[in-house]
Amino acid sequence: MNKVNFIIGFHSHQPVGNFDFVLEDAIKRCYKPLLETIRKFPGVKVSLHFSGILYEYFIEKHPYLMDWVREMVDRGQVEIMSGGFYEPILPIIPEEDAVQQIQMMNQFIRERFNFEPAGIWLTERVWEPHLPSLLRKAGMRYTVVDDAHLLSGGVPEGRIFNLFLTEHNGEKLFIFPISKKLRYLIPFREIDETIEFLGSIGGGLAVIADDGEKFGVWPGTYKRVYEEGYLEEFFRRIESTPWIETLTFKDALEGVQPEGPVYMPTASYSEMMEWVLPTEDRIQFEELEKNADKTIRKFLKGGFFRNFFLKYPEANHMHKRMLMVSEKLRGRGIEEKIDLFKAQCNCAYWHGVFGGLYLPHLRQAIYQHLIMAERGIDGEGILIEDFDLDGEEEAIIRMGKYNLILHPSGGKVIEFDIKEPPVNLMNVITRRKEAYHRFLGMKGNFDGRKTIHEVITSKDEDLERFLKYDSVRLGMFCDLTDEREDSFTMEVLDKKIIFSSPSFKKTYTFFEHGFNVQWEKGEGLPEKVIIPLATYSEDIEIQEDLIRVKHAYGDITIEIEFDGFRNVEMEDIYTITSSEGGLEKTKQGVMFTLYTGHGGVLSSRLRIIKE
Repeated sequence: MNKVNFIIGFHSHQPVGNFDFVLEDAIKRCYKPLLETIRKFPGVKVSLHFSGILYEYFIEKHPYLMDWVREMVDRGQVEIMSGGFYEPILPIIPEEDAVQQIQMMNQFIRERFNFEPAGIWLTERVWEPHLPSLLRKAGMRYTVVDDAHLLSGGVPEGRIFNLFLTEHNGEKLFIFPISKKLRYLIPFREIDETIEFLGSIGGGLAVIADDGEKFGVWPGTYKRVYEEGYLEEFFRRIESTPWIETLTFKDALEGVQPEGPVYMPTASYSEMMEWVLPTEDRIQFEELEKNADKTIRKFLKGGFFRNFFLKYPEANHMHKRMLMVSEKLRGRGIEEKIDLFKAQCNCAYWHGVFGGLYLPHLRQAIYQHLIMAERGIDGEGILIEDFDLDGEEEAIIRMGKYNLILHPSGGKVIEFDIKEPPVNLMNVITRRKEAYHRFLGMKGNFDGRKTIHEVITSKDEDLERFLKYDSVRLGMFCDLTDEREDSFTMEVLDKKIIFSSPSFKKTYTFFEHGFNVQWEKGEGLPEKVIIPLATYSEDIEIQEDLIRVKHAYGDITIEIEFDGFRNVEMEDIYTITSSEGGLEKTKQGVMFTLYTGHGGVLSSRLRIIKE
């Protein structure tokens, strides 16, 4: 049997803003038993990557985990991989920030583990061709991608089990391809299948590097991996098979001859490139891929990560807000950018089988850190700019206590930031059709022998009754007629924004603790005005001309007075979304709908009360 160099890598991460109980559960079911098991097999070399979010949590709550990792590094068993400290998608953040985030992680690794990192875990394996230059600036020599990256770039399937070299403008970078086959074998199929597959490749370099959470957090895997002893037996078999030699990525740089040059198109792992497609295209792509012959399947690539910003305007909004803050902090040192870096954590900017963008607490964490990063660098005023690059100029209003962003479509508020405590009251996502909605009601079984990509299940019985789609992107004080929003021209006066259409005029007036909205009839008035609000509080009071919401965050009360409307209704906003545990409903907030009367003037006044 030809010798196989086998690299085993584990990447572990939790999002900025995730709940402590989620991290504690992941430590109990995954990170602790995973490290315990690796420690039992000093002859098996492993490459580890933890995001900075996890390192900080370990140091604060479970420092012994850091000691275990240091122990394995010191005995030469474990390589520590670098990466962006707060796990950003590197190509979508400014280069200065990307290099600083990697340098921050490099320095952390040196200080904590006395180890010099050689390469990075590439977040979500999102590759763009300029990355070799960026990574070399950060002192990195290699990164890890999927084999699909190279196959779609023209590397023959028979040559994929190798180390490769690529470059950008002469800056070279070593590339390790992860085997998709191994991703689906380990830890879900029988160990014999993995050994047999490794033997079938005829020697060379085989890489399995994937989410550590597959080993205990993913549904059904704790029982299989630890209670049934899969991982110990896997390491035992690898250790005792003479033709398999484990090594780290850093070892391979010194001992494996690379092939090159190779060039890869923009890519991520294959599942991600399906998720990013528009809903109807994704449905067609899934059917096409399922029925395609193997010789054709490798040419089916899916979409491009940045198109999450096209698919979800809320993701685009957060991304462009992040870029706005980054521009203000350009040239500053790492310590002054920590909140910005936290706001660059990738998880809330996209959605696939994980909740991601649809999880309100993850989006809120992004906005919290963006608001905090801006403290002290902005005065008051109104800026007119197409900041989100959607082709229409928005109004950005900065007051002492809050920020607003107004959009001319619907004349609506698409961001409403309270500065203290830092919270975006318009952190509500629009309800849209998703490809997986066609599977509502299905029941699958997670037994640890199938990945979360192979099982479809609904976590609740009655999800269909919560399924609703919005006709427009949600925004506060959005005007609707026949479920369509009006489009306005915009005029700026001192502390006022006037939106005008043939039907009516709408004026926002800003003051220290809130703002007024007034509608003046032209040819007509909108049929209704919607006011979504990102709150999960049950303390809501509705009177004839007043809405009062005691927000669940930071002792804030929001009062909305209104005049000229004939009635008001309230509904909870639920989305039906995919998660690693199955399809589930997620409360996004509440929405008030004000129905117009027959008068000529409507008005509303919103006040922020800090208790």
